Amino acid sequence: MKRLIAISEQITERINKFIEDLEKNGSTLDQTIYDMKKRINVAKEHVATAIAGEQTLKRTYQMVVDKVRVWDEIAKTSIENGNHVRASEANQHKEQLIRRAQDIEQRIQTQENIVTELKTELLEFYLRLKKSSEHVESLSHRKKQAETRAAFYRVLAEFDLSDDNNTFQQAEEELKAAEEEAKKWEERRRKTTVKRETPKKENKLDEVLAALKNDILGDSQND
Repeated sequence: MKRLIAISEQITERINKFIEDLEKNGSTLDQTIYDMKKRINVAKEHVATAIAGEQTLKRTYQMVVDKVRVWDEIAKTSIENGNHVRASEANQHKEQLIRRAQDIEQRIQTQENIVTELKTELLEFYLRLKKSSEHVESLSHRKKQAETRAAFYRVLAEFDLSDDNNTFQQAEEELKAAEEEAKKWEERRRKTTVKRETPKKENKLDEVLAALKNDILGDSQND
């Protein structure tokens, strides 16, 4: 019986250790999913930076356009006032600002194309990663199922069947010996009881015979 208890304790200990190892060891697939999500976040930051650059260019463009209008008004007012020198200076500033606005406008167009391209690539990248992540998660789940089944059957298979049979046979022999020992003492008890009861029966028989003899002899003597 001690051997059976030891086997039970070993099985329980190994199963608990297997479960503990599964909880501690993160799989490579889980790490892959984490890296994918991390890359998506980095890509989003780059797109956000490109969008911020586009917004900055548009604000700068609007400031330049506003200045163009200011200098245009100055030039018109100077002409109306007959100040042609001031009008000429204003027109020069206006022309410079117009060229700058045109340059910024081209840069905005380029930046918008870049942002659109990055957004498109990010969306396609996200869809690919989503599909890959789902596939990886499926593989990870199936892998854990296989590992669980393999470890479970390995725990059971590590115990030799013949050794278990010997253990059960030994337990049966011990039980048989105990039953024989109990039977032996039971028979000895019965024999002792019979021996103690036999003299009592013989004494009673002697008393009956003696009484009968007295009756007979007594009658003879009276005659």
